[in-house]
Amino acid sequence: MAFVLDWQKKLGYSGDPFVERPAGRIADYFADRDAEREKLNLFVIKQARFGIVQGARGSGKSTLLAWLTAELEQHHQVRVLLFDDPKTLAGPRLFPQQLLDSQLNLLERVTKQHEKLKPEEQEQLLAKKLGTQRALILVDNANELATENQRLLQRLQQQCNGLQVILALERVLKEHEAFGEEALGITLEELPEKVLFTLVERRIALVSPHGLYPFDEPELKKLVASAKRSPVKLLSLCQDRAIQLSLKAGPPPQEAKRPEEAKKQEETKKPEEAKKQEPSKREKSKEEGSKREERKAATKEEKKAGEKAEEKREEKKTDEKSEEKREEKREEPSAEKPKRWLSIRIIKEEEEDAIEDSSAEERPKQAGQGSSAELDAKLLEQALSNPGAPKEEPKQAKPKELELPVEEVLKTIPIEEKSEKAAKSEKAEKEEKAEKKVTRSAIIKGGRRR
Repeated sequence: MAFVLDWQKKLGYSGDPFVERPAGRIADYFADRDAEREKLNLFVIKQARFGIVQGARGSGKSTLLAWLTAELEQHHQVRVLLFDDPKTLAGPRLFPQQLLDSQLNLLERVTKQHEKLKPEEQEQLLAKKLGTQRALILVDNANELATENQRLLQRLQQQCNGLQVILALERVLKEHEAFGEEALGITLEELPEKVLFTLVERRIALVSPHGLYPFDEPELKKLVASAKRSPVKLLSLCQDRAIQLSLKAGPPPQEAKRPEEAKKQEETKKPEEAKKQEPSKREKSKEEGSKREERKAATKEEKKAGEKAEEKREEKKTDEKSEEKREEKREEPSAEKPKRWLSIRIIKEEEEDAIEDSSAEERPKQAGQGSSAELDAKLLEQALSNPGAPKEEPKQAKPKELELPVEEVLKTIPIEEKSEKAAKSEKAEKEEKAEKKVTRSAIIKGGRRR
């Protein structure tokens, strides 16, 4: 057997759960007493002047007053003054001094000017301090309160309208009737064994995650039965037994869950499983929303695809139009070539006609000068007399240049798109030109013969 010095550490406790006020919130280990707590709450709300909490020793009076103090300290609207030390309650000087000290500020405590005052002046100062605020005085073990201190509370209660007083005691005396009408009326009865069992269970859960270790349910029930429904006696029995078990106990087990928590988890698991099987409204709405989004996305894609197809169709149409235009352009030069060639040909024919006309006009002049034989004889004489001189060629009349360009001529003489009248006029012109040529050639030949 190993020597044990710290039994709490050996059992895996973070503190002693069997003391009168363990660490933690009182509401976490408070068992039952719901009706009594409701009465205390109503007493504070209604601002009743006087109340009594009566019960046997160990019935839970101190725990009930501690719970009320903890709750009021959270709100900071009511000043709570708790007195539970029998020595201060019995002393005729300690009790009023502690009352006055609770109302002084830091400067007044440092200077200690109130100590120079007489008891009557100190009481006046205390009444003045309490009269400016809402206060609640809780006195535990009020049977130990001295008569002088009781009279002091009675005088303060008469002078201060916002002062409330609650006394926790085992038996009510006639002296307490001087406080006035009792508005609380709480008498604590013995707690049942089930409540005591849950009380110990909650206290152990505050300091240990290992369940009831080192106890088990049968052993804890035996301790509750032997306590005879006294919470104070039960806590002392549990503390002694835990210390004994720490000498023989092994390492604490894994974290165990309290039976209450296990039941709650089982109860909560069933609806959770049902929820998992059946989709919730939120999940349904999410699914519907996702489906709507998918539909919207599909419609958008369809629109985009239709727009792309239309764009492609338009591109094809534009391409076809451009190809048609290109083909038309390609066909246009083929039609223009014969026009240009014909126009040039016409120009050449006109130039030939002009040359012939000029030569026909010059030859009669030369005929007037002499015959052709005489001219040839003259030329031979000149050549023999000047053999180095260049031969003079007979000058020919230059053809007249057209004033209009080829393009205008082409415009004026369309070949393919001529009407019937234009075709007839052209034939007549050609016939006239042919006749002229014949007459010109006849004239020229006649001149040469001459």
